Amino acid sequence: MSFDYSLFIAWGNYHFAVRDFQNSRKSFLYALKQYEEIGKVRHHPDAAACLYKIGRVALEEGDLNDAIEIFRESIRRLRSADPMSSQLGRVRFMLCKALRTMGVENTDEISQLEKEIRDLVQALRPQQDLSAEISEALLDSLVRGIIR
Repeated sequence: MSFDYSLFIAWGNYHFAVRDFQNSRKSFLYALKQYEEIGKVRHHPDAAACLYKIGRVALEEGDLNDAIEIFRESIRRLRSADPMSSQLGRVRFMLCKALRTMGVENTDEISQLEKEIRDLVQALRPQQDLSAEISEALLDSLVRGIIR
């Protein structure tokens, strides 16, 4: 990863943390562009993680349709890069959250996402008690790397 990638990812994380969503989105879009256009690596896990953070920005801003579309694209890319990527859990979690915020409940998609989240947690952390609710914090704790 070049300096530009990590610098803009760090800026995106900082702006997200201080709730400056416009600059967070810009930073992650720039980093994503570096992966896709310059690095020619659409399916790199960090490129999908940039999409995840852009989706989080859209969710925070209340743009549910955009958030849902972005989370679905992030899932597609992560699945093709690594079907057992620890990032898949948190992207699926946020997709469920966005769907529920839109008023979508008890659909086949949500049921499938919840099953995939449980299966991933079980595979990555076999000692985890799955009778308790799986939280965003638990899923974030499974992720390693620059984009948390």
